[in-house]
Amino acid sequence: AEFALDSAPELVFRFAGANLALIEESETAVARWFEGLDPAPTALIAPGAFVAPLMLTRLQARGLGVPGRVSLVGCYPAPWEAERLLPALTALEYDHGRTLETALRLLDALMSDPDSVEERQPGLDPRFTVRASTARPISL
Repeated sequence: AEFALDSAPELVFRFAGANLALIEESETAVARWFEGLDPAPTALIAPGAFVAPLMLTRLQARGLGVPGRVSLVGCYPAPWEAERLLPALTALEYDHGRTLETALRLLDALMSDPDSVEERQPGLDPRFTVRASTARPISL
């Protein structure tokens, strides 16, 4: 299950390599999804700040409207990264200012008393920001 969602293995894009391999593998994945599956996906979730723009480029190069034919959602890009894309990327985002404040607070506590801070995952609630890359599919 990707992103805690159940999905068929052929719909999950994973890469194991350098950025150049990611570029080739993304083209293969988009071809597989939109030429080999019936029905083709109407939405994609792209992790990280690098994969979402790459997928957007691949979809647009194939003439697949984003949004319209396909909605695209990014996971954890910085807001400025999501906003600079055309169309602007709908995304699950962290408040980077709050994240920095939390990191600085934990670092200060660690430097003051190393035994007072345990290794942990601080609660950083993401927010879902709707932008122009999502819409009801035109095929529905």
